[in-house]
Amino acid sequence: MLVVIVHCVHIAMVSIDVYSDQYKQSHEDAVEQIQKGRGFIKTFVQFGIPIFYYISGMAAYNYDCEKKGFVTYV
Repeated sequence: MLVVIVHCVHIAMVSIDVYSDQYKQSHEDAVEQIQKGRGFIKTFVQFGIPIFYYISGMAAYNYDCEKKGFVTYV
């Protein structure tokens, strides 16, 4: 779920072009919210990607390919 949320926040920020200098100048009061959004994305990317790889690695390690077959795993 966090993967979907982070991608949605990033797409929303890109779609309203919050990274451009023109947006920052016209919305000076929103600079703090932009920084919070960037921090949100950065935090979950740095935290979420390692957790995602750990969970998928444990699932791959614990899956019995000899009994169930590799094609079924994939």
